Amino acid sequence: MHVELQNVCKAYGKVRALDRVFVDLDPGKVVAVLGSNGAGKSTLLRILGGIIQPDDGGVLYDGQRLALDDLPLRRRIFFLPDFPPAFHGESVLSNLVLLLRIYEADGPEAPAKVLHWMQAFDLLEVAEKPVETLSRGQSYKAALVALFAIDPELWLLDEPMASGMDPHGLALMRTEIRNAEIGRAHV
Repeated sequence: MHVELQNVCKAYGKVRALDRVFVDLDPGKVVAVLGSNGAGKSTLLRILGGIIQPDDGGVLYDGQRLALDDLPLRRRIFFLPDFPPAFHGESVLSNLVLLLRIYEADGPEAPAKVLHWMQAFDLLEVAEKPVETLSRGQSYKAALVALFAIDPELWLLDEPMASGMDPHGLALMRTEIRNAEIGRAHV
């Protein structure tokens, strides 16, 4: 997926988080966004993920402008914030089923994918637990299970190394990022 940011600006009151940002990323790139706290990294990722709109400028995916109500385009993108959102009161598995349904990735192969990733991330023992009872690292691993099972074209990961995951989870995530298919962009 080709990603373009064109003259993107975003302010919060008098604070300009992003000021005329231009980015052009070809498919198949792994890109890290580095900067100090408050530099606008999370704002940039939220705009790329279609969570918030820029005040000015725009985001194009394969030449198509991203709109918040463009569900087909947004299903090609998975934004994972540093604290993953969840459907509280639901089990880990119920959360995964809901996310797969939202992304229209709940076909016949979905249960095998979820089982594979739940095993890989050592989450089988918490599968039926309410999602709000998980540790921060377990919550992030459950969100990664969804990401890998959905397999979108663009991964947007905010603070993945500060996710609270154990060394096994971090190593598995790094391996999967390295093994991502050529022709995909992962941030």
